[in-house]
Amino acid sequence: MKRWYGVISHTLDDNAETVLFRIIRGTGLRGLKGIVPLRKLFHNSPIYLTRPLIGLEHQELVDFLKQEKVGYRLDKTNLDKTIMRNRIRHELLPLMTRYNRQIKQHLVNLSETAGQFDDYLSAEIDKRFDKKIPLSINIAALLTKHPLIQVALLSEIIQKLNAGRQFGYVHYQDILNLMESPPAKAVKELHLPDDIVVKRESGRLRFIRR
Repeated sequence: MKRWYGVISHTLDDNAETVLFRIIRGTGLRGLKGIVPLRKLFHNSPIYLTRPLIGLEHQELVDFLKQEKVGYRLDKTNLDKTIMRNRIRHELLPLMTRYNRQIKQHLVNLSETAGQFDDYLSAEIDKRFDKKIPLSINIAALLTKHPLIQVALLSEIIQKLNAGRQFGYVHYQDILNLMESPPAKAVKELHLPDDIVVKRESGRLRFIRR
């Protein structure tokens, strides 16, 4: 399959802000990966998004452009402090920097460590299911797995449905609660972000995107 690449100019600062934003909002391991240097646009897509500047701090890039007399534009919406990400950028991160000047790099280091761990779990899931991630899983079989494997599999299923951007820790917990509830008391259907519906039927969980 032919690959296509789109270049995006995210910097190290954007990654640090993203990790912090997700921690505040509530996230799991995959969310801590932050902004990855290269990823598919969506599951099985031939289009890849690449971020060659992700290792540079924003100020380094601005200084370079000024030195080389290269013009650039600023998005005025980045100054709107009614937007949570902008408050993190202009208020929270500068405050945290007063406690540790390397805070942005530490957040990025956290994202890289989380990414390595998540990639390992994804590879384990691929091996167990021969790269054919099911959209219907046996509850009893899944309950025998380690909690990390359970969440990793659920995450892979959501990714397969080209969803998950709106998912946080609480949403995966909702799925686990649905799975672990006694059949007589269990909610039969769970509605989640990104139009995902999880149905409990005959000892199985079935995942649908409406």
